[in-house]
Amino acid sequence: MSDASTILLAILLASAGCGAQSTPSESNASPIVTPVTSTTPANSATVQVPTKLAIKRTADSLAVSIDQARETITLVLDEQLIAGVKHTIRVHPAGATATADRGGGLSGGTGFNLGERIFNRAQDGFPIPNTRYVVEIDLELFETDVPTGHMWSPESGFYRVRWRRTLTQTVE
Repeated sequence: MSDASTILLAILLASAGCGAQSTPSESNASPIVTPVTSTTPANSATVQVPTKLAIKRTADSLAVSIDQARETITLVLDEQLIAGVKHTIRVHPAGATATADRGGGLSGGTGFNLGERIFNRAQDGFPIPNTRYVVEIDLELFETDVPTGHMWSPESGFYRVRWRRTLTQTVE
């Protein structure tokens, strides 16, 4: 085989896949996200949102959850986006300024079943006897174009808060 034939063969082999089309496998496929526009379809959704906290205090613990009392609201949600709930908990002595978040989380969907967060004196440094505490939970119902999953970060893409409320209660 001459040098010219070898070079021609190398060029042909190297360019053989240039026009080929492949279908992405599920392991490396990216979700297709339609940009949000004024013409993106939207649905009216009825959502049951919390109205108060449920707090149980013992001598050395404070259990915080969302009470089952609900208020019905209607929201317009984009059917091409993912709805979710974000919450942040703050607990501080009455009369003091809230200085740090005491937890929180994210969940997909429009349910406010956030479970129960139990604080105890041995791990959290409170409750202290004869001290009143203010418990606050910030709630947000949002829409995002970021699919739910492990280490979900819905604010890393399109993010729009559709409803917000802070529930506050003082406990003896």
